[in-house]
Amino acid sequence: MNCTKVLQGGTHASTHSNLLLNSTLVLNYEYDRSFTRTAGYEEGLYEAACIGDEEVVRELIERGAMVNFPNMMDGMQSALHAALTRGNLEAAIVLLNNNGDLDQKDEDGLDPLEASRAVGREDMVVAVSLFLANLL
Repeated sequence: MNCTKVLQGGTHASTHSNLLLNSTLVLNYEYDRSFTRTAGYEEGLYEAACIGDEEVVRELIERGAMVNFPNMMDGMQSALHAALTRGNLEAAIVLLNNNGDLDQKDEDGLDPLEASRAVGREDMVVAVSLFLANLL
């Protein structure tokens, strides 16, 4: 997946109320919070991390999404890779608070912080460092 926001009719939208999970299921969490496991929570988690929707990230984790699941369609990146490389700190913090793995490598051998640096998101590296310092 490459983090595409869509509406049920398949048209692109800038709203966070709809996330494409696969070709047959759309999460519409503002109107229907009955997520279906058959679509795979991990795809939805990755998608929500991409667009920075921490509410959906939290909801899918609560429903059993595997936080560190590698996305085979996007270089084996985890949801944490996706959130940090796109500058979505709030989603990243939810993932970190739920055992997001900062040591998990993508297919290029980069962990989430290294991947962030590679795309010029040093701000995310600093922010995560500050967040972790407050946890000690």
